[in-house]
Amino acid sequence: MSAARLEAAADDRLVRNFVPGTEPGAVGMIEAGGDTDTDGPQAIYAGENGEIYILDQINGRVLQIDPTDPIKPPKTLELPEDVRPTDIVVD
Repeated sequence: MSAARLEAAADDRLVRNFVPGTEPGAVGMIEAGGDTDTDGPQAIYAGENGEIYILDQINGRVLQIDPTDPIKPPKTLELPEDVRPTDIVVD
């Protein structure tokens, strides 16, 4: 890969901006308190076709977003209530 292509591939680009909440266009966040740190999504995976998966532990779901369409609602996979994952792997 040429240096120019590497540089272009490394450009920072905002794909989607999420707000705190439970709606499809939001992610779960717990505000920091005196004895706690801010908590929210900590696992992100990029698929082979550019799709992005976000583990939203607070809301018990995985969000799949299409980085080429920032307005399109994410696909949602609800997790079983008794599952508390801390990481994500997509196959």
